[in-house]
Amino acid sequence: MQDRNDLAGVILAGGRSSRMGSNKALLSFGGRPLIEHMQQILRDAGFNKIIISGSVKNYTCVPDKMDYQGPAKAIEDIICANPETKGFLFIPVDMPFLNQDILNLLLKHSEGAYFKDSPLPAYIPAPHKKTQAYSVRKMLDELNINPIKVPESFFSCMKNANTPEDWAEVINA
Repeated sequence: MQDRNDLAGVILAGGRSSRMGSNKALLSFGGRPLIEHMQQILRDAGFNKIIISGSVKNYTCVPDKMDYQGPAKAIEDIICANPETKGFLFIPVDMPFLNQDILNLLLKHSEGAYFKDSPLPAYIPAPHKKTQAYSVRKMLDELNINPIKVPESFFSCMKNANTPEDWAEVINA
């Protein structure tokens, strides 16, 4: 996999995890914290620059400027803090089945891309501009990032876990 030196892979890990009842980033997946699994997914996709957005105890993170304002605000904070970066691939911490193939599909779109049924993961290339959006989907629309169809072969990659019941499905998959 080629290095993506001019891009950053960003793990969005700043939520409260209130529905889960504990920090999702620290849940055990494959014998290690989920945050480490997600970092490996980005490394496998060729990223050298990996940013953790939010606050995860014992990990180097870029904290949100204002806590719990949602992922759209976290995305804007990361983009503004890294103006030299040519593009960002944003992934949520709670999608452990993402892989380099599905991420590469997004990265093939030089104008940026996300999947029609899910605003994350998303690839946002430069130039970067501020938006007033409060949701990720609205932000992507304001940035003219194109929604693409998830190939059927990748449907299982898009599973995320927000509740203990969701997590049980993930670890039993």
